[in-house]
Amino acid sequence: MPSLNNTKLLNLNPMKQFLKNRKALLSLAAILVLGFIMLRAVYPDDDFYLQDFTEVTGIEFPKKAEFLYTTASFPDHHGDYVSASLIKVESEFYKQLPDILVKRGMVENDGKTYSDEFEKALEKAAPEEMDRELSIVTDTGAYYYVGFLSDQETILVNRMSW
Repeated sequence: MPSLNNTKLLNLNPMKQFLKNRKALLSLAAILVLGFIMLRAVYPDDDFYLQDFTEVTGIEFPKKAEFLYTTASFPDHHGDYVSASLIKVESEFYKQLPDILVKRGMVENDGKTYSDEFEKALEKAAPEEMDRELSIVTDTGAYYYVGFLSDQETILVNRMSW
């Protein structure tokens, strides 16, 4: 019959015992790190969209710009994904950007790109219309698009790879 003085049998603090177990701590740490990585993959931070902006436009993200809306698909097994972002920029930047993009090789968009991410961004932009749309397909097959909304201060940046 167990004695009431036997602390091993009557451990009233399971958390204390858990913390003493190194394997459990390592397992918990691994689960937390994996969870964080998965969360970042599903919900990328602004750095992800900053990199996409630079990749699509070939220039750095303006200091006085802000993301109004961002969305991205989960990368497939080849690393291909779709991202879209609505960005509020200063009027002067809005006016200069089309010339920069045309010099980079973008052309007037002959047809809209369609993806769930693009459509979600368009919905967020409503009721604004697109004044101008520029796009390019790169040598690697990625599709870059920049749309200029009629409010003269918002752009839609879309990147697709497949």
